[in-house]
Amino acid sequence: MKTAPSWAILAAAMLASIGSTSASAQQRPVDILNDPAQQERLASTISAMMAALMKVNVGPLADVIAKADPQSRARDLPRDATLGEVMGRDEQDAEHLGHQVQNSAAMVGAAASTIEAYLPVLKNIARDMATQVEQNARTPTK
Repeated sequence: MKTAPSWAILAAAMLASIGSTSASAQQRPVDILNDPAQQERLASTISAMMAALMKVNVGPLADVIAKADPQSRARDLPRDATLGEVMGRDEQDAEHLGHQVQNSAAMVGAAASTIEAYLPVLKNIARDMATQVEQNARTPTK
């Protein structure tokens, strides 16, 4: 099995991701995280990268490991074994990971929006605390 197609898929996914971020360079990170299209793009990129990684031929690596440690199980792997076969993964795993990434991005976006909404209050609290510390530093203790 050749690894070039897997790496081509990985490279294409990364290029698609880079291209999409340049279009949204003016957006704030919180807006990007809350954008369903950006979440889907991120999920697709991660899914494609995972799928490509699982197709990587690990036979040559297993040969090196087997030579370094003849007692390892690496000697039992077929020469054309892929990472996905060794790990017991299938095509749905990459898709599942993509959905998890998309859901995580949505949750992080919601959290960032909440923090952003509370930021003025947090700044006021920090300012008040700094004032109190400064006043306490000037007041002599008994």
